Amino acid sequence: MSNFPAPTDHDTVGCMRVRFSSIFQHVPSPATLILGALVLVFYCSFLLHRIDLTVADLGRHLQNGRLALEEHIIPATNFYSYTEPDYPVVTHHWGSGIAFFLAWKAGGFVGVQILFIIISLATLAIIFGMATIAAGPGPAAIVAALAVPLLAERTEIRPEAFSYLLAALFFLALTRFERTRNWYWLVVLPFLQVLWVNTHIYFFLGPVLIAIFFISHMLTRPFGRRAARLLGITELGTIIASFLNPFFITGALAPFTIFENYGYRIAENQPVWFLETLMQNPNFTIFKVLFGLLIASFIVRVWARGREREIIPLAVIGVIISVLGWLATRNFALFGFFFIVLAAYNISACCSAWLIRRRVTLATAGGIFLALLLVPALFGQWQKYFPHWREAGLGLEQRNTGAADFFRTHDLHGPIFNNYDIGGYLIWHLYREEKVFVDNRPEAYPAQFFTGQYIPMQESDEVWQKALERWNFNSIFFSHRDATPWAQQFLIARVQDSAWAPVYADQKILIFLRRNEENKNVIARFEIPKSAFRTVAP
Repeated sequence: MSNFPAPTDHDTVGCMRVRFSSIFQHVPSPATLILGALVLVFYCSFLLHRIDLTVADLGRHLQNGRLALEEHIIPATNFYSYTEPDYPVVTHHWGSGIAFFLAWKAGGFVGVQILFIIISLATLAIIFGMATIAAGPGPAAIVAALAVPLLAERTEIRPEAFSYLLAALFFLALTRFERTRNWYWLVVLPFLQVLWVNTHIYFFLGPVLIAIFFISHMLTRPFGRRAARLLGITELGTIIASFLNPFFITGALAPFTIFENYGYRIAENQPVWFLETLMQNPNFTIFKVLFGLLIASFIVRVWARGREREIIPLAVIGVIISVLGWLATRNFALFGFFFIVLAAYNISACCSAWLIRRRVTLATAGGIFLALLLVPALFGQWQKYFPHWREAGLGLEQRNTGAADFFRTHDLHGPIFNNYDIGGYLIWHLYREEKVFVDNRPEAYPAQFFTGQYIPMQESDEVWQKALERWNFNSIFFSHRDATPWAQQFLIARVQDSAWAPVYADQKILIFLRRNEENKNVIARFEIPKSAFRTVAP
């Protein structure tokens, strides 16, 4: 069965297409609604965990939204930092910040999380709907359930949720156009691209998806065909739309330039084969299994169907998302969403008649499979094996604001030396009063800043003393869960350093104050004795 049937097919396969379409493409059946709801609940069970601002980007995104709405500022320099305040920055996700800040204004951090969950579930609903139209609710439920853990790799509230939704909408519009040849499916794409270029840096996927379908037409059909012309015009319109951002050409080219200056290695940007030697994550195995299944589905399809035009764009998309998944674990969710619909398309192409005859049996099997996965998930049994899972619930983790409250309540001041991960936390809580030494945007600092200053000053006491003389730090605001070797070495040194006094500690954060006249009263009241600290072997 072809996934993009031409309206004029009248052969046997064409008749099967019409029959198959009448079963799966009209009003959703009860089985579709029930299985779809179960899939969404399964995914939601991973999304419902509390927010930890101490390691998240969310604080900075909220501050970006506040600045855009209240002060009409979209940051073009790194003015959150006192170390590199004039360094140029492309705030490509400013639109996401506005959405998150409006949600925060409406419902606090619970409101932000609800918005994120709605966007995430909407994306899966679109993908599941497409998979159901192709292969029926049973197979769609099974492949979706297999992919949910990969989707759960990215459950921190980030702007990339908009990219997943918009990528799904682009793919939906393009496949609908292939099926119907109705031009109005393409008209909306340049408008969606304007939204995409201002919400997340993965906006380049929009033109890429259109180009894949356009090139497929160019390779398999005469140049003058109407569909190719419409796709070409849409591609041009979408590329032009990419320039409609506050940074114009620089913003449009950001996906291709952002890694030119990275001086700090981030785990989520590392390939699978590298990370699996450093940490345990069941998603490494799940990704490799689903990658194998996707490859197998294309091989079986080619064996069963032979050469067909419709497989070209799907295969190219499969290659792209697979490469992205292998190269960076941050792309696991993107791979997971597309795996669902591509696998369903390949299943339907290989055995459409069999799917029709056994639709009830397959729907029942899908329901049983989901139930077996969902019951333990509702009790948190699956989630505990994933490193990004936190305590169940909505809103901030308990006492997550404690360190910032302590800092403000006791009228403490900087300059602050802080670690990389906690920068977003400080930007949200202390932006008006204090700037940060560093935050979790490698592109916002020269590479030499990390390799020549930030890391060496934690590894070497000599470099630290020179930095202390230069910046005159008054306080240290540090996440003691920073697992980098230089961070742990630095914390041990500061606990043993008589020039600094630890005055606050919770499950995530340590605050040190410099022993001087300004801080002596707070130190006298809150200093934590050295005996309270102990070194734990890695």
